[in-house]
Amino acid sequence: MASKNDRSPLESLQRSGFLAATVLGIVAATSGCSTSAPENASARYVPTAPPQVQAVQVHKPALAGNDWTLCQKDCPQPTAKTFPQPKPPVPVATQTLVLSADVLFGSGSATVISEGRKVLDDLGAKLKAQGALSISVVGYTDRLGSDDYNMQLSQRRAEAVKSRLSAFVDASAIKAMGRGKANPVTRDDCSRHQAAAKLMACLQPDRRVEINVTQRKG
Repeated sequence: MASKNDRSPLESLQRSGFLAATVLGIVAATSGCSTSAPENASARYVPTAPPQVQAVQVHKPALAGNDWTLCQKDCPQPTAKTFPQPKPPVPVATQTLVLSADVLFGSGSATVISEGRKVLDDLGAKLKAQGALSISVVGYTDRLGSDDYNMQLSQRRAEAVKSRLSAFVDASAIKAMGRGKANPVTRDDCSRHQAAAKLMACLQPDRRVEINVTQRKG
């Protein structure tokens, strides 16, 4: 039997290779790894370039009501708001007409007499032609009698005048009110010590109907 020293160099190398292969096999079996060379192990690894990402420009819509936009192409242009021009005010004129209650009514009455109807019809036609916008009818009495009586009488007389004028001017544009013995025209000019007939004649200016008219000028 040959000793270790008697082995040839080639035999020693073969034996060493066998031991190395055996050790590798044991290690591979323990770790679960394969000792075989991977497929294409001799192929050269060539890194690949990342995929190209194409830039896409997104156009956002314009912000409504602002002078600036978020987009740069095909943006809707803001439109200027237009407001209707206010209409110029209608030029108007006012006038006050004073009618004697003795011409329009009988004594102590709110019924328009024939002469009064003619006066009011003529006035109504003129107010319609002049384009009356609003009419205020105010009735007054003299100072004779109680306050309540005179207030009611003046209101009924004002309503009677309004009713007659509404045949020419829209009734909704006419207001009627009674003021009784307020705002006397005669003030203290007439004395109670005069005879009744003369006193009534003296107080005649206080018994009246005032018609305040607002109409188009021109």
